[in-house]
Amino acid sequence: MSYICSLCNGLFTLSLACPACSQPLEDSGRLEDYKGPYSPYNSADQYYGATYLQSSCEHIVSCPHCGEQYIYQVDLSLT
Repeated sequence: MSYICSLCNGLFTLSLACPACSQPLEDSGRLEDYKGPYSPYNSADQYYGATYLQSSCEHIVSCPHCGEQYIYQVDLSLT
């Protein structure tokens, strides 16, 4: 049994408005990718451990208009 992030895998498009200025937000990638120089190349199991059941994938979303950034949690789908 494995879980996938539908945003990471391109199964849906982000359609959120910025709470500050109401402009469309853009996905800036997974939060884990910002934790170290090699973190985008590591598996998610290295961050959470094999026994931890992760229920969401945290993405940084940013507004190109006003520069605000937020963390958006994507529910993982069972595959």
